[in-house]
Amino acid sequence: MQEQKVITGESVQIINALSDFFMQCPLMKDGSFNIDYLGESPIQYALEVLPCNPLVKKYVDGSGVYRYQFAFTSREYCNQERMQAIDNSAFYEDFYNWVESLNYKDESGKSRLPDLSQCKGLTAKSIHCLTNGYAFEGTMTNARYQIQVELQYIKEVNDGKGSNTETRNR
Repeated sequence: MQEQKVITGESVQIINALSDFFMQCPLMKDGSFNIDYLGESPIQYALEVLPCNPLVKKYVDGSGVYRYQFAFTSREYCNQERMQAIDNSAFYEDFYNWVESLNYKDESGKSRLPDLSQCKGLTAKSIHCLTNGYAFEGTMTNARYQIQVELQYIKEVNDGKGSNTETRNR
């Protein structure tokens, strides 16, 4: 899988953490993986940031729960054969189920959510698909598919005294 690296900045750090995380998805086939760019030839994958109001809930101490919405996209082979369309749809059905399963801890009790430790003061809370996977555009030989996803995360306040966000009901 070819990777395109990302630069830094708070929101870019989140997309970089998500990129690292989704590169490990067991469902993806060999192909390139990009941020905000999906080429014309199959097989390629990309994460594209979607516009949204990031604030979900603000706490008195300044910390809060935020959302980060993005589309997981791919360029897949397609043609008029029914089996190819079924394979493409099956990938996104499996991807939906995989993303939803990440909200449950593994057998050892460890979180399976994206690791946001490289994003100072951020901790993943949940991840959910907002849509089913669907064909977004296509030609006679390939199509762009996408599924919209939302990551919710806790943003701690760095006031030097620590924060009590961990004690809140997540």
